[in-house]
Amino acid sequence: MNYILIPEEVVKASIPWGAKIIYGHILRLHKVRNGCFAQNPYFAEKMWKDYDPAKPHEHDKTIQRYLFELRRKGYIWIYYRRDAQHRITSRQLVPKIKMDKNDV
Repeated sequence: MNYILIPEEVVKASIPWGAKIIYGHILRLHKVRNGCFAQNPYFAEKMWKDYDPAKPHEHDKTIQRYLFELRRKGYIWIYYRRDAQHRITSRQLVPKIKMDKNDV
């Protein structure tokens, strides 16, 4: 069974519900895979059942806004890895609120 847990502090936060759901996915991936390197299409697929992988741009701005809100409110850190030309090659999302490993 797959599920996500969202800490009460995040549930009560004044951020969009979509951001709260994404936080739950970030937390689960961080605990299960020892790091969350998911890209925006992954979150869009999890959030919208009508998501079309051929049109990832439709939900990309919404996902970006949710991640920005989570970072702005202090719930996640976002780390970028860049190549020699300073282009982003990967992104890691790290939750700031820790949960016990038994919770996942």
